[in-house]
Amino acid sequence: MAKAFISYSRKDIAFAKKLTAELSKSKLDFWVDWEGIPPTVDWWKEIEKGIEEADFFLFLISPDSAVSKICRQEIDYAIKNSKRIIPLMVRDVKDEDAPKQLSHLNYIFFRSSDDFDGALKKLLEAIHTDYEWAQEHRRLQVKALEWERSNKDNAFLLRGADLLDAESDLALNTSKEPHPTDLQREYVFASRKFADRQRRITLGFSIAGVVALAALAVFGLVQAGLAKAEARRATAGQLALESKTALDKYPQRALLLALESVRISQDANEPVLTESEEALRLAVERVSGYGLTSFINEPSVIQFTKDGKWLLAGTQYGGEARLWNVQKLIEDPVYEPFSLSFGVDMNDDDSWYVKNGLIKFSANETWLMVNATSGESSLWKVDVEDEKRTPILFDGRIEFLDPNDETVILEKQADAVVLWQLDAVSVSKNEIQRFMGEFLGLSDNRQYVVVNNPETGVQIWDLSTSPATMMATLTEPGFLAKSAFFDGDYRWLVLVQDEEHPDIQVDNGSWDYATGAWMPKMEPWKSSNFLVYSMADINAKPVFFEIGAAFYEQYYYENGFLANSQNRERFFYTGDTSNVDPETGNTISKSGYLDLSGDIPVHTFLDETINPIAFIGNNFLLVDVLENKNAFPEEKFLDLRDMSLVDNPGENFNQYLEFYTSKDGKYAGSGVLMLDLKALEDDREVKIMPIRPALFDMPPAATEQSEFETVLRAN
Repeated sequence: MAKAFISYSRKDIAFAKKLTAELSKSKLDFWVDWEGIPPTVDWWKEIEKGIEEADFFLFLISPDSAVSKICRQEIDYAIKNSKRIIPLMVRDVKDEDAPKQLSHLNYIFFRSSDDFDGALKKLLEAIHTDYEWAQEHRRLQVKALEWERSNKDNAFLLRGADLLDAESDLALNTSKEPHPTDLQREYVFASRKFADRQRRITLGFSIAGVVALAALAVFGLVQAGLAKAEARRATAGQLALESKTALDKYPQRALLLALESVRISQDANEPVLTESEEALRLAVERVSGYGLTSFINEPSVIQFTKDGKWLLAGTQYGGEARLWNVQKLIEDPVYEPFSLSFGVDMNDDDSWYVKNGLIKFSANETWLMVNATSGESSLWKVDVEDEKRTPILFDGRIEFLDPNDETVILEKQADAVVLWQLDAVSVSKNEIQRFMGEFLGLSDNRQYVVVNNPETGVQIWDLSTSPATMMATLTEPGFLAKSAFFDGDYRWLVLVQDEEHPDIQVDNGSWDYATGAWMPKMEPWKSSNFLVYSMADINAKPVFFEIGAAFYEQYYYENGFLANSQNRERFFYTGDTSNVDPETGNTISKSGYLDLSGDIPVHTFLDETINPIAFIGNNFLLVDVLENKNAFPEEKFLDLRDMSLVDNPGENFNQYLEFYTSKDGKYAGSGVLMLDLKALEDDREVKIMPIRPALFDMPPAATEQSEFETVLRAN
C-alpha cells in the first residue's frame, strides 16, 4: 500500500480531509497531522519519521502554507531524503511567494475552480508511476538512516538478498525520481565491503560484488542479472549458522532465525537447505511453548476461558478463528483445533470499529460469538467434548440482551430487531419477539430499544415487560434517523436526524478501478439535527436543535459522537457545514455539545478556534485552540460550567485519542499519562503525571490465569 506524507496549512484542513478520504478509497495510506503535534523535541522527530517512512510527499500549496516556516522545513527534509514531491495547488499563490524548492515541478491544480475529479486522476497516475521504485527507495532510506543513527554499526548493514536487491535497484534507477541519496549509496557500499570481508563466497558471487561496487562508484552503471539464487542460499545458510550459535543463550532468537532461514527458500520455491531444517529442529526442541498455526493473517485476539480449558485465537479483520482444547494441545502433537471463518468486508468502516470486537467469548463462556461484517453472524457452543460444533446462525449482528445472562440474544437485522431465546442443550434458538424497522439504539441498562419502522415511524419499546411494550411512536413514517441514544439517568432520549437538502447536491461517487475513472453519484447533502424527548412524557413534543452540519463519519461511533462525559450527561460532535470560506475555498467546520444535565436540554456551538478532542470527567472538554493561522494548536481544558479555558502548562495529555477513567473516578488516563480530575474540577489546576496501572481496569493478573497461559505469556 502506497503511503504519502501530506504537508499543509491548517487553514486548508477541510481540503486535506477531502483529499485523504479520496486517497483512502484508492487503497492509499497517508501520514497527516490532524490535531497538531505539540512543538517539542519529540514533535519534530515525529515529523521526520513520517517523512522518512513515506513513499511520496504531497504539498498543498496555498498562501498560508507558502509562508509557513514549518511547511518549509518539511519540504527541506523531504528533499534531503530524496522523496518524490508532488505539489498540489489548492489556492492561488503569486509566483514569487511559491516555495522556490518546488519551482521545477509540475503542479496539479485542485483549486475550487478546477475539476477535482480530473485532478485526482492525475494525482493517482503520478503516485503509481514507478511506484515499486519509490517504495524500495523509502525502505532503503529508512534502513540507511537507522544505520547512520546507530553510529554506522555493522549490525545494521544489508546482507544476502537484501544487499543484492539494493545494489541492483540503485544501479537501474539512478536517473529516476526519487533519485538515490548519497547516504543510500554510502550505506550499500559499506554493506558490500563488510559482506565481502566477512565470509567467503563463490567466484560468481565475488565477481557480481566487484561489478556492483564499481557500479556504485560511477553511480549506477551496473548490469542487472546478479546471482540472486546463490545469494539466497548464502543468506539462508548464514541465518542457520547464526541460529545454532544463539541456541544456548537465546533460544527464542534462534527459533526466529531458523524460521527466517527456511522462509527464504520456501518463498523462492527452492529446496530448503539441510542446515536450515537442522537449525529449526534444534530450536523447536529447545524452545518451550506451542505454535498457533494456519493463520493467514496475524491473530489479533488471544483469550483463554477462565478454567484454562479452551484457548481462542482469531483475526478480527481477516475473518478467522481457532478454538483449542488446551490439554489436547499440550499432549497430542498432531492435535488440530476447531476452525471457522466469517465474512469481513474490509471496505466497511464498521469492520474497523465494532464494540467489544468481532469475535469473543460470552460473559460466562458458554458461547463463542462471531459478528461478521458481511454474511451470517453465529454462536458456537464452547465446551463440546467431541469438538464437533454446529452454529446457531443469524442474519444480522448480535449481542446478549443482558451480558451476564446468556439466554437471550438481540439481533440487528437490516429491517428488524429480533429477540431470541437460546437453548444451550439443543444448541438452538426460538424467536421471542420481533420489532419491525432499522435498529437505532439500545439503552445501557438494556431496558429500551429504538427502531425506525418504515410504515409507522420511529418507535421506542420497553423490554422489561414480557412481551415487550411499545411505549410510543415518535415520528411520522419516512423519518430519516441516524441513531438514538439516552443520557446516563435515562431522563432523555435523543434522536439524531439526517435532514436532506435537495437544493445542495454533493458528489458521493467512487473510483472505478477497472476503468480508472471517477464514477460520480450526485445526492442531496444531509445535515444532522437533534430531537430530544423527555422519558417522563415520551409523547410530548421534543426539543429540536438544528445543527446545520454533517457529522464527520470517522467520528461517528454508535451514538453519533466521538465522546460523552463520564456521567453521559454531555455529548459533543464535529462536522462540516455546507458553507465555504470565501478566502480559502474550504468547507467551514462546526463543533458543539449537547447538555442534558438540567431540567431543559441545552445545545451550544463552540467557537471556531476550538477543536474538541474528548471529555475529561463531567465538566471539562480537552480541546485544541488555534490562536491564529500560523500558530500551532495549544492543548487546553474547556470548563463547560462557565465556558472558560484552563491552560495546560505541562506535557500534552492527548495520547493517540485514548482516554479512560480510573476505578475510583479520581483520575483520567491517556496512554502512559494520567490527570488528577479532582484538582481540575475543584481548583482548575492541571496535574499530569505518569500513569499508575493499578488504579485502572487492567487485564487479569497472571496469577488469575491458567498455568498454561502464564507460561505462554512468559515465553
